[in-house]
Amino acid sequence: KTHLPEITGLMFLLFIYILLAFIFWGHQGSLIIDCGRETYLPSEVLKGKVLYKDIFNIYGPLAYQFNAFLYGLFGEKLETLYAAGLITAGLIIATLYTIARLFTSKAISWSIAFFVTVVGVFNTYIFNYVFPYSYALTYALCTFLLSVLALLFYIKSSKPWLVPISFLFIGISSTNKYEYTLYILFLAIFTLLIKPVSKKYLGYSLIS
Repeated sequence: KTHLPEITGLMFLLFIYILLAFIFWGHQGSLIIDCGRETYLPSEVLKGKVLYKDIFNIYGPLAYQFNAFLYGLFGEKLETLYAAGLITAGLIIATLYTIARLFTSKAISWSIAFFVTVVGVFNTYIFNYVFPYSYALTYALCTFLLSVLALLFYIKSSKPWLVPISFLFIGISSTNKYEYTLYILFLAIFTLLIKPVSKKYLGYSLIS
């Protein structure tokens, strides 16, 4: 009973998300002008071409390798990328909501999640989260937020196993977009000096 209003609010947010996904399916981005690279590069990787050697690319490799893997599983079609974008965007919304709930009320957290859903996820221009200008950006943002969330849970609970998880997610983020490597430096300083963990978990974090 205590959590019923929050669960109801989240179910309503999920309903809005699914409804907007249905309405805007296939309307994000511009395949010819800006987003064609996001379909072309994974296709070429799937055919055996090598990033940076055969294909020019300014972002990290993981997003295009992962999308090539999805192409291999589900076929080389736009629906594959739309589905990947929707799932990634859903994780971003859920993580933002959870981070906000650590600091603010249910209403404010819900409002933040709703705002990002309407303005960011289902924007019909190239800077959306479903069929974006760069999947490397949305994958990097998603895993960065998950890294931040793991660190916040560590600060709150002092459970050291959360630290390697935080490092793992920021490592994934950095292989999509190099700028996020700066956060690794902050994370290292924090877990060494501010709220240190044992050498064992620092070793796990380094491996992660």
